[in-house]
Amino acid sequence: MKKLILVAAFAAITFGAQAQGEIRIGLKGAFNYTALFNNNVSDQGFELDYAPTTGGSFGASFNYRLSEKSSIDANLLISGHNEKYDLNFGTEAKPSPATVEDKLKYIDIPVLFKLGNGHGAYFEVGPQLSFLSSAKETFNFPSATTGNYSDKNFKNDFKGFGLSGVLGFGADFELNDQLGLTAGLRLGYMLTDASVEYTAAEAAALGDNISFNAIFNHTNKKGDFEYQKTMRAWAGLNIGLTYKLK
Repeated sequence: MKKLILVAAFAAITFGAQAQGEIRIGLKGAFNYTALFNNNVSDQGFELDYAPTTGGSFGASFNYRLSEKSSIDANLLISGHNEKYDLNFGTEAKPSPATVEDKLKYIDIPVLFKLGNGHGAYFEVGPQLSFLSSAKETFNFPSATTGNYSDKNFKNDFKGFGLSGVLGFGADFELNDQLGLTAGLRLGYMLTDASVEYTAAEAAALGDNISFNAIFNHTNKKGDFEYQKTMRAWAGLNIGLTYKLK
């Protein structure tokens, strides 16, 4: 992981030194609505449902202008991606509620083709590479005296790498000759499975070392063992501050 990031950084610096177009570096942050979509969860009804969750990202940006109206925009971001679930261990008439919250952290590297002249509206689209750095889960069942836990490590239940498609739109503002401000919306959807698939024997062997998230992914609405893929998705406001090098 560290070697890959160092190679990418070295390549960007080398490319920037040789490039003839305008180069901007900067900082970027985002506030996102985040979700981990799974068909098994969506089919459960009152017993299990998604709850609204948010996450933020922060990191560095690099922009190289290809022409007057296009550029390549690459980011290196530390992103929080969360999902919360509302459980009901009772009936619909007499609920016994509980919650599960999964908190994932990724190193995200979007490389986007950007249409815009640098001082006005823009549109961006491209791939994103993601590397999982941590995955923790919290289970809270107020009616239970045992079994609750907080920020338990379940990184093994999630894939370490993901490939996503990203698109966005917004506006660039020139603050002065060198400083610029970017504000816009960005949406992303992971094209690869975010969770790990287990066989029935593997899941049983894990015992208490399996997350509720993994149990949800492997249990259909009939209660049978049936795996469904988990798709990471997010949408939110992105703010960036850039500095023109050349």
